[in-house]
Amino acid sequence: MDRKHNTSSSAKGFTLIELLVVIAIIAILAAMLMPALQKARKRASSMTCLSNMSTIGKAQAMYSDANEDWIVATKTGSTASFSDATHPALRAWFVKLIPYGVIVVKETKTGYVNFLKTRGTVACPNEPGKFYGDSGVTSGYYYTFCHYLANGYLSGANCSALSINFKMHKVRAAKLPSKAYFAGDSKQRAYPAYRTNLSLGFRDNGVDDRVNAGSEYPLAGGGDCNMAFMDGHAGTLKLDEARSLGGATGPQVGQRGVNTDDLGVDF
Repeated sequence: MDRKHNTSSSAKGFTLIELLVVIAIIAILAAMLMPALQKARKRASSMTCLSNMSTIGKAQAMYSDANEDWIVATKTGSTASFSDATHPALRAWFVKLIPYGVIVVKETKTGYVNFLKTRGTVACPNEPGKFYGDSGVTSGYYYTFCHYLANGYLSGANCSALSINFKMHKVRAAKLPSKAYFAGDSKQRAYPAYRTNLSLGFRDNGVDDRVNAGSEYPLAGGGDCNMAFMDGHAGTLKLDEARSLGGATGPQVGQRGVNTDDLGVDF
């Protein structure tokens, strides 16, 4: 005797309406989770940036140990660019720190060092601007080989074209090492040294509404600037705190914790 074909509703598949309801629920859940995922991604990127700062701070400490307590010089050239015709960025502070753990991704072609990839210790994951030459970027929104800057009030900066001649110092110039910073996020695309508070980039946990404005990219809205301090720790400086220390054009952030009576020496 043949069994009757089961035509009960339990054997039927989803109806179109049921499928649409399921899809709608998934879409709602995804929309609810997306902000949290974006925050988690930015937080992870900020941690990577802080890790870069930690590596840079440790590398600077090792450099000083190996060089009679001198803080690595920001740039030892006298032109507006911190590279020379043969070896781009060869005289920049982050290149001097390569032997001490700083990773600068590069290609070598017949002795010509060409920094082409926006990767490595000097690349901030929260900075959308690529390095000059990466993916054909040679104009507009780019940085010249580094997303970070060094504190000119400690490491010195010699650039006659910009009328800058900060002195080189030894580590004793950082009278409050936990407050004096060596390196931090930069919003200057071309020059690797801190000159004023305007030089700093507050790209972490802030609103990025920059426009291309020549050599600098203004950041409006709050945010954090990740830094490597002279006592070896990595931390953040908030935009509001920087403003309270002297506004956009003041030197107070660079001079904080620094013995300004220590005149240093010329390049």
